[in-house]
Amino acid sequence: MELKGKRIVLRPYLKKDERRLAELANDKTVSRFTRIPCPYKLKDAKNFIKSSNYNIRKKEEYPFAITLNDEMIGGVSLIRLDKRDNRAELGYWLGKPYRRKGYAIEAAKLVLDFGFRKLKLNKILVSCAKQNNDSKRLIDKLHAKEEV
Repeated sequence: MELKGKRIVLRPYLKKDERRLAELANDKTVSRFTRIPCPYKLKDAKNFIKSSNYNIRKKEEYPFAITLNDEMIGGVSLIRLDKRDNRAELGYWLGKPYRRKGYAIEAAKLVLDFGFRKLKLNKILVSCAKQNNDSKRLIDKLHAKEEV
């Protein structure tokens, strides 16, 4: 399953992504606002890729590698799928060299379209830490509605 944008392609994580994932995710700026631990080692990447593909097969989560010219540059996911309430949460991250170039918004839009059109979700939650100004801007660009 691939989701194609203008510049990027979203696809399931592959074995060939292991080293790249470990390299990009082993960054304190990634772990600061995500659930990705730091340090992030090759064994972490291998375990994540294995569980990601299992979760896709089980239709429990939809983690995608964000790729540019077939090179992984980050990740975007629909997580915490709630089949009863027909909703999920959006998560995303990019390796440091790929930030502030529009890749995250493109990836988020592709996954939101997939969630609403293909999975027929009613709601996709997106949130960020108060200090995460880049994510705040992304959420604004998505025209997400704030729930109080």
